[in-house]
Amino acid sequence: MAHRSEYPRSKDPLVLVGTVVCVVLLTVGGAWWAASAWYEDSPDRPDVGDTSDAAVTVQDCRFQWTAQVTPLRVAETSVSQWQLHVDAMNQLVAGEITLNQAVAFWNQTRVDAVEKIDAFGVAWSSYRKGDYACRQGQDPALDRCQRSVHERETVLQLAFDAVDTWHHHVMDMRSLMSGEITPEDALARWKHFWRQGIGELNRYHDALRQTGTQKC
Repeated sequence: MAHRSEYPRSKDPLVLVGTVVCVVLLTVGGAWWAASAWYEDSPDRPDVGDTSDAAVTVQDCRFQWTAQVTPLRVAETSVSQWQLHVDAMNQLVAGEITLNQAVAFWNQTRVDAVEKIDAFGVAWSSYRKGDYACRQGQDPALDRCQRSVHERETVLQLAFDAVDTWHHHVMDMRSLMSGEITPEDALARWKHFWRQGIGELNRYHDALRQTGTQKC
């Protein structure tokens, strides 16, 4: 499926309503209720660095660039599941796939979804605890490295937004199964997260493409 999504318009509004009800009823898995609440205690995002006059070296930026590798890699696994989930809904509403095909895609997103969300939460928390001193300098090599770190930082923050939305949708499944929210509430929330997810995923993939292959 293409990564970039557009909000499709259903020819029949009832198709969307019926589809989402099917999403709620057919994609809820017993394992989803175990999703952790790592987002609820998520701290502020890490900064690329302060603006003090302390000497900065290429090695300072390489240290942060290397620290970004794991959270970026782990984020991609969870973001990919959310992308598949959203794309299936887009295609279903546009009449490009059948409900059975959409359900098959949604079932794929259930595989280890909780574990992948949790893994990103751990990687994100570990990364933000780092003490980084990567700032722009006068040396061309340092400047290139700093730009690469900054671009990857943007991707990480956009990944955080996307996984956050995915996490909320997963937790809604738990709430629906436990009777904490009604099917009507779950439907309204899913429609909101679906639309929000389209924008967040597009921004993430746009930023990811702009990072290129530049290394420190």
